[in-house]
Amino acid sequence: QGLSDMIKLKTNRPDKRNLYLTDEGYIAPNSTAAEGMSDGDLQARERSHREKLEKLKNPNMFVSMTRLMIRNLPADMTKGQLRVLCTKAVRERATKARPKIVQCKILYA
Repeated sequence: QGLSDMIKLKTNRPDKRNLYLTDEGYIAPNSTAAEGMSDGDLQARERSHREKLEKLKNPNMFVSMTRLMIRNLPADMTKGQLRVLCTKAVRERATKARPKIVQCKILYA
C-alpha cells in the first residue's frame, strides 16, 4: 500500500502532493531490472528511496510533476548536453510531445 493510499484512507480526501509518483523509477532489489546492477549501486538507490520517503512524511514536502532529478551523470557532461539528452529521450517516447526545458542545473557533490 502506497503512501498516497494511506493518506487518502486517513483523511478521506485525495492527496494533492503527487505521492503516487514516489515509486516512479524505483528499482526494487529483487526485481528483474536489478539483476545486472552492482551491490553498491543497489544500496545507494535504496538509501535514496528511503530518504525520499522520510522527507515526504513532512506534509509540507511534495513530489513535483515537472521537476526531474538525474543522478550519476558523467563528470564531463555540460548543461547543453544534458538538455539535448533529455529532449531526445522525451521525443523518442512521445513523438508528438514538444518538451520545454526551462532550467537545467548540474550540481556537483
